[in-house]
Amino acid sequence: MLLLGCGPGGGATPTCSDGSGDCPCDETEAQCSSGPASSGDSSGAGSDAGGSGDGTGAGSGGHVPAFSVLPPFDVLGTEWVYEHESFPGNATVEERCTVAELFEWPDGQPGSTWRCTQDGSPLQDRRYALYPDRVEVREVGTNVLDPPGEAFRIPVEIGDTWQIEWGIPPSTEGTDTWHAMGIERVDLPFGGFDAVALEYTTSNTAGESMSMAWWVDGIGMVRAHNDTTYHYELVSFSVP
Repeated sequence: MLLLGCGPGGGATPTCSDGSGDCPCDETEAQCSSGPASSGDSSGAGSDAGGSGDGTGAGSGGHVPAFSVLPPFDVLGTEWVYEHESFPGNATVEERCTVAELFEWPDGQPGSTWRCTQDGSPLQDRRYALYPDRVEVREVGTNVLDPPGEAFRIPVEIGDTWQIEWGIPPSTEGTDTWHAMGIERVDLPFGGFDAVALEYTTSNTAGESMSMAWWVDGIGMVRAHNDTTYHYELVSFSVP
């Protein structure tokens, strides 16, 4: 699941079932999955767009800590700016995402709203529930996810594999399978970082797609790639 909003879906957003990210794809929202993302002020970020929280475990193997600090979705005004290239055609747009609202869910869980624009045009808001060990996607635009999606989890170690089930009632169900491949150096416009490289496969009624994502402690998704549909690159990150 990608993290940009669907409109992105951060998504984050549901992401398109073909892995292309935002719902500017040629699919309806019901065919999208829940799926998920800036300037040099990366304080606390270390060296640096889905399913229910009942996945098959935070890790099934490996002993090398790779991702242990969730992105600051609880800090109002935090901003991520992505360069989003679409395939085929190689069209490139800017996607700017901000923590726009902090609130409390009816069940008492802290929440935040992730608000994104694509070249200035608004995408669908994502509404998260914030837990100590994960960021849960509960709403994307008008879609209420049941079971909810998952944007991030900690801890992640190299070799970990986990599976997430998610749904968009009444008819869309899917499964995301994640695998932490290793640590890779990622050079971004505002610095170079050691990121955990993750392979993820999304399966739903529209088919199956495989993509890659790179996460950095305290920042979140810094890169995401699908060979046939998209490439995301974080070009700016700032925390107030």
